Amino acid sequence: MDSVASEYLINGNSSHLCSCLASLYAQMLEHNCVPTCFNTGVIIPILKKATLDPNIPEYYRPIILSSTYSKLFESTIMPDVTLNNNQFVFRKGCGTSFGIGLLTDLLCDYKQSRSPMFICSLDTEKCFDSLWHHGFVLQVTIVFP
Repeated sequence: MDSVASEYLINGNSSHLCSCLASLYAQMLEHNCVPTCFNTGVIIPILKKATLDPNIPEYYRPIILSSTYSKLFESTIMPDVTLNNNQFVFRKGCGTSFGIGLLTDLLCDYKQSRSPMFICSLDTEKCFDSLWHHGFVLQVTIVFP
């Protein structure tokens, strides 16, 4: 998304760049804020199989391209590559009902503690027939309560 390939960071081996990024990430954590460019992604629809009809929106899978620096930041605060227990899609025996149950429990907890809760939901399946198919920009605002 930002035209910075991850290979630049992997093979660059620059102590100055590492120092600058470490300082940026430390400031982000200290002040509970992220740069606006970290909240932006481009959604690219990818045909699930080459043999499928490209005119049927359900045959596409949305892939989000985001900033390389935001991905690096995410990997530093969440280095474990195993699936999160809260991911229900593409897992055997799991489905949306598990996610809805978790969300319901969270809503009850937040309501009981009178804390604000911010939810963002995106369902791109039905929008592909009216949007530019080569990608569109998604703006997500991250709010820290």
